[in-house]
Amino acid sequence: MRYFTAVVLLLIFGFNGCTGGTPSCTDEETKSLVIRIAKDELRRYGMSKLVSSSNFEVASIRTKRHNKDLDSYSCAADLKIVGVKNTLPVPITYNVESIDNGDNYRVEIFGLK
Repeated sequence: MRYFTAVVLLLIFGFNGCTGGTPSCTDEETKSLVIRIAKDELRRYGMSKLVSSSNFEVASIRTKRHNKDLDSYSCAADLKIVGVKNTLPVPITYNVESIDNGDNYRVEIFGLK
């Protein structure tokens, strides 16, 4: 089986829903970005058919650390890839951190296999 680790950054500038600082691990904005980044990364590794034939969800989300001074979160979760015949849970970690003056944030994902 082919394994790889993905480190993907996505910057969002002026995100309208981000009014209270950095979104948390369980925030809908964060989960949507995690799924979007994962799909993009899987496509990059030639798995477009898997992406188009599956549904994705971020489940069992855990906040491992919240740094109040930096307004950042370290998170762990299962990225569930739900296909026609089965569900593949992939354990991932991700960071959500504020950048610039707090109006923008970055999501970084580790552990896609």
